Amino acid sequence: MGLIELDGVSKAYGGERTLLDVLRGRDPDPVRALDDVSLRVERSETYGLLGESGAGKTTLCRLLVALDAPSAGTVRFDGRDVHAHTGSEERAFRARVQPVFQDPYESLNPTVPVGRTVAEPLVGRLDGPARRERVRRVLADVGLTPTDAYVDARPRELSGGEHQRVALARALASDPDVIVLDEPVSMLDARTRAAVLARLADLQADYGLTYVLVSHDYRLVRGVCDRVAVLYRGRVVERGPAATVLADPHHPYTAALRDATPTLDPTTERRHADVTPAVTDADDPPSGCRFHLRCPRVVPPDDWSGSRDAFRRALRFRRRVAERDPVLDGHADADAVLAHGLVLDLPRAHRTASERDSGGTRVDPDALDLGRDERAALDAAAAAIVRGDDEAAEAALRGVVETACAREAPAERTVDGSTVTCHDPVSSERDA
Repeated sequence: MGLIELDGVSKAYGGERTLLDVLRGRDPDPVRALDDVSLRVERSETYGLLGESGAGKTTLCRLLVALDAPSAGTVRFDGRDVHAHTGSEERAFRARVQPVFQDPYESLNPTVPVGRTVAEPLVGRLDGPARRERVRRVLADVGLTPTDAYVDARPRELSGGEHQRVALARALASDPDVIVLDEPVSMLDARTRAAVLARLADLQADYGLTYVLVSHDYRLVRGVCDRVAVLYRGRVVERGPAATVLADPHHPYTAALRDATPTLDPTTERRHADVTPAVTDADDPPSGCRFHLRCPRVVPPDDWSGSRDAFRRALRFRRRVAERDPVLDGHADADAVLAHGLVLDLPRAHRTASERDSGGTRVDPDALDLGRDERAALDAAAAAIVRGDDEAAEAALRGVVETACAREAPAERTVDGSTVTCHDPVSSERDA
């Protein structure tokens, strides 16, 4: 049994009602910030939660510290459901699990002296002299010395690194088991960041702490975490030992995060992620695998005879047809419709020659690896678009441009020590 366990946790927030909702007389769809997340954090480890903005990391943090309750599933701490605590149990839990938030300037009241801020979790637990002694000890432990210079200081008198150290001291004051660190160094300069990370490592050893570290920074998570869960649009797509997952990622999204990470080594060739930008709103996630619309390894049907790249483009074309994308309008013939509709918004390194020549606005359909029947279906759909018959265009693609990635959420499977949630998980360097 882990110290922290999440079992099938989901969290949905009620969406705001838009003018379109009012006109259509419907209620807004809820925003699913987390969807069926399960993971386990062991005592004294550093567990990383990695993903872009909107992945669900901060929502997960709020559930871990019981600021929010899950819509479904269970969050357990030391074997107990954290949302079933009452009275003294809840107070004990909040002492044992402490958050440190991202913005050191927003997390502290600028009018309250540092000593009072750090002492806040101790009110009602220690008397005055013991409380003052504890405040001085944790201030020293986080490197704010001489402590007398900081006890009466106001946050506005401190640097960013000192702000974050005060936030750490406040978290340490109650002698917690777990500290949840939500982007703790993202707003600090490089030198201060290194100092805070070193102090965090020392504190973990001295206090026997367990860290849950939330970050979008691939290198940071790889450098300091024991294990990691990679989140995309509220779902865990890959998890396992950080050294295994992040050195040789198997999920295409994890690989894209790696490729987007800058390197300071001038001899290293920069990789450009072969993914398209996000094409859906946060409150309208795609069906099936949520990454499939951006994915270079989206799985074609068994009878697809062309290349995977050609299928990926055909799938994007089908979505444009379904969405009545204006990019398909106003063309004189089917070839022109396909030339615009099969374009993918990719980094230059992954574009076709015709896309590079046209600035990413056109692709030569004849240069794509399409089977005869597949090309015939695309031509029929494009011809229907020219006639203005959108329903016929959709019908021409139905049964031809299909993928399991859009029909169903992928199951977890283990690949080389990583747990991957992907229909095609063998996605490492040797298969790229």
